[in-house]
Amino acid sequence: MKDLGFYGTDNGFNAVVGGKGGGTPKPGRELAKDLTADQAIALANKVISFYRENGVTPERLGTTIERVGFDTFVKVVK
Repeated sequence: MKDLGFYGTDNGFNAVVGGKGGGTPKPGRELAKDLTADQAIALANKVISFYRENGVTPERLGTTIERVGFDTFVKVVK
């Protein structure tokens, strides 16, 4: 899934969702900070489940999040 990314910091992993490249680039939004590896994996599984349940083909995760609302998305996956 290209629309979910994790990057490491001194305190763990931070998660970013949404965003896209191409002709109309859009930055991702921070979803969580300072996660352990296990927490990052659990969050990734929740995000994937959310997308499977709410995504509409061929929409990407970022578009799904925009459609349902970022706050709603966060409440479901956190």
